[in-house]
Amino acid sequence: MSDALYDPLSDQTLANPFPVYSRLRETRPVYWHEGMRSWVVSRYKDCMSVLLQHEVFAGDWRRVGEEIPASSMSIQSLDPPEQRRIRQLVMNGFHEQDLDALGSRAFQLSRDILQRHTGAPAFDLVEEVAVPMALDSISRLLGVPTPDRRSFVAISDAIVDSMDEGLRPEVGDAGTAARVRLSELVHEWFEAKPERGLIGYLVRHRDPALVPEDVVVNTTRVMFQAGYSSLSVAAGNAALALLENPESLRSLAANPEQLDTAVDELMRYDGPVQGTSRVCVTDTELGGQVILRGQVVVVLFASANHDPEQFTTPESLVLNRNPNPHLGFGWGPHVCTGSLHAKIALAGFVRSLVSLPVFPVLAGKPVRHQRATVRCLQSLPLTLAG
Repeated sequence: MSDALYDPLSDQTLANPFPVYSRLRETRPVYWHEGMRSWVVSRYKDCMSVLLQHEVFAGDWRRVGEEIPASSMSIQSLDPPEQRRIRQLVMNGFHEQDLDALGSRAFQLSRDILQRHTGAPAFDLVEEVAVPMALDSISRLLGVPTPDRRSFVAISDAIVDSMDEGLRPEVGDAGTAARVRLSELVHEWFEAKPERGLIGYLVRHRDPALVPEDVVVNTTRVMFQAGYSSLSVAAGNAALALLENPESLRSLAANPEQLDTAVDELMRYDGPVQGTSRVCVTDTELGGQVILRGQVVVVLFASANHDPEQFTTPESLVLNRNPNPHLGFGWGPHVCTGSLHAKIALAGFVRSLVSLPVFPVLAGKPVRHQRATVRCLQSLPLTLAG
């Protein structure tokens, strides 16, 4: 989708979007992108304005007269006040889970896999560590059997690809079919009525008079997919960031007490999701531009996370950065419900990397998926030459 200022599918942007984001912030921080038929917002303060003003910028397209199919009604597509009941139910369920145990499991599983590769030939960190760790962690969180990896990864990839449907319409049908297959799996989990995990909590505590069953099932589908994809992608991006900044890798190994702040910084520095969209429900002004009811606003999380007006030396990886109000998990009423689980599990993964007897070394050129919405690695070849 060509545009002289911002083409999210250009080779330049896909390889390294941050110089592009810098130009946007400096020259056109709020501008109308004719090809996308959307306003593009790139500065931190403007992004926060959109994310916090749900009365003006909606995640629920019904508020401007659009229809949403029942299969899409979830915590992600609802706005307050309608969203509050499902959000409270889900958050209460998260609080009942032993997230620290999941973090320990992520560390142990990642460490065990990495140790098997010590002294062996090159291996792909994404396929052999990040993917199984993330799928195991989100399955344990929900209290369900781990799906067949190959089948689920194919479903997940189709869903993530379809997040670019507005830019590449040809990916839409495969994404829709993948969501149907995942919904069928989630329905099976609910029918099994697990006694533990987040699904077990939702089965026991959902009030049918307050929260419709389809909204709970759809929300669970969204959480499972987003939880897996965000964690697996964040793990790959974090590993590459540390490998490209070896002084940070050594510092974290020597100062493991920095792990929590390091995880937030890694999410800020190169987080998975590049942005999200909202629709304007009433004429308003943002960054000196008039935005009309019905117009779409694209909020660039990743650009906001590199805004020098908010973050000192934003292009540097500063593992002890504090405070760090990044938008790696969004903000406002649609902030990621699983952010705490993601951070704890990601911390376990990173700890496994920095606690090895030898540091990992790149064994080839990393390969990225050609995706605009989610910045992720397809492969990350490493060696552990111990």
